[in-house]
Amino acid sequence: MANLIDRMRQQDAIYWSPLGNDGFGNKTYNAPVQLRVRWEKKREMVRDKNGQEVISQAIVYPPTELDLDGFLFEGLLIDFDSTVDTADPLSIKGAFEIIQIATTPKLHRNKKQNRRLEHAWL
Repeated sequence: MANLIDRMRQQDAIYWSPLGNDGFGNKTYNAPVQLRVRWEKKREMVRDKNGQEVISQAIVYPPTELDLDGFLFEGLLIDFDSTVDTADPLSIKGAFEIIQIATTPKLHRNKKQNRRLEHAWL
């Protein structure tokens, strides 16, 4: 039986983790990965990696820890037609940069269910 954390993830998302740069100052990304997430479209004041207050567009609860500077898109890879360059999240309308991450540790007292709740603000 799936636990509460797994059951709450009802949306599909595509995740691009940051890879580095191309030597010309442009960011590069790993191949996109499909995830099941909880995607809440709500605005929230958060601090970005530079400590600046920014307004997030959504908070996402992924099954694993994500990286700052990665990108998330709500949907499936098969939703894109062949003209879309899925290797570059910057070219995809509706892909959001991850501006903050957090982890809520150990949500259950049972040692067998030592599950963490990951958060990503977009």
